[in-house]
Amino acid sequence: MFSQANSVHPHHLYVCDPNCLALKNHIAFRDHLRLNKQTANEYGALKRALAEKFPTDIDAYCAAKSEFIANVLALCDFDVSELNAIKNANAMGNE
Repeated sequence: MFSQANSVHPHHLYVCDPNCLALKNHIAFRDHLRLNKQTANEYGALKRALAEKFPTDIDAYCAAKSEFIANVLALCDFDVSELNAIKNANAMGNE
């Protein structure tokens, strides 16, 4: 659904340090969605709606998902400083 004008790179590669907060975020969020079908469905619906709303603005798309992601991660024992760091990274387009 998400499109980018004149994209020559059809894939997205995500590389990070094995001890960084970004990896902890991604793994915890993925695992939570795998165990909670309703939350996964809600996230899917949110992503579809945001892809329609921001078809060429990946930074706005990421920022708009941030609150949902933070709410899920709060259930995964992330502390307030970690949640704020994740929100700030998403707001800057550095997800």
